[in-house]
Amino acid sequence: MAAMNQQQSKSVISTTRWYLVGLLIILIAANGMRLYRLTNDDLSSREGYSIALASLPPDRLFQHLYQNDINPSLYPVVLREWFIFGEYIRHLFDTQELQKNPGKNKHFTMSAPWLNSSWEWSLIPDVYWGRFLSLLFGLGAIVLVFYIGRHIRDDWVGLMSALLLVFFPSHIRICREITPMTLQMFFLLGAFLCFLKVLNESKQEQPQRNQWILPMAGYILLGVLSITVHLSSLIFLLLLWIWYR
Repeated sequence: MAAMNQQQSKSVISTTRWYLVGLLIILIAANGMRLYRLTNDDLSSREGYSIALASLPPDRLFQHLYQNDINPSLYPVVLREWFIFGEYIRHLFDTQELQKNPGKNKHFTMSAPWLNSSWEWSLIPDVYWGRFLSLLFGLGAIVLVFYIGRHIRDDWVGLMSALLLVFFPSHIRICREITPMTLQMFFLLGAFLCFLKVLNESKQEQPQRNQWILPMAGYILLGVLSITVHLSSLIFLLLLWIWYR
């Protein structure tokens, strides 16, 4: 009997490892599709607006959002810190290369009349780095879709769901733009996964408090973060509770 249980546990571990390998292959394919010629697309007005907000000092950023934008300011703050981190990395690794090839250190100045300001960025490193942030959250969303499908049904459903998102044109597009959509999607999918775990625990005959309190905290935290990215997240969170009722 003990030998049978040990063999079954080994089989489950082996199957889980295969699905994780499948998920890794899917992520590599998704990364390649979204990284391909990442900086070849022109900078859109939405991306320019995001870069303009991220380049403002924190006090001016919050002042502008308070006066002119109804959405909270989490994404511009995250993007600003991401650009600062990118500049730090670039100075660490590219100083000698830029001295050898001064042509790589191209800057452009753009005016932002709606912000009554102008800003200067290194064109190639900053655009690539800003879009790479969207790519990271987009890959995280694919992982969350896998776990949502796995939670609802099984590993195969999780893999197929993740694979569908990999080839979804709109997801490819937003992963290649400096916009808050992938960040919002990541937080909403995380909140949805936590919500499913809370729902599953509530259906148990004797739900244990320590089993659902962590998913509930995750749902609240990720839900609040998604709202601070864009107020449209409220609609999704409201629909979840309507569906639950």
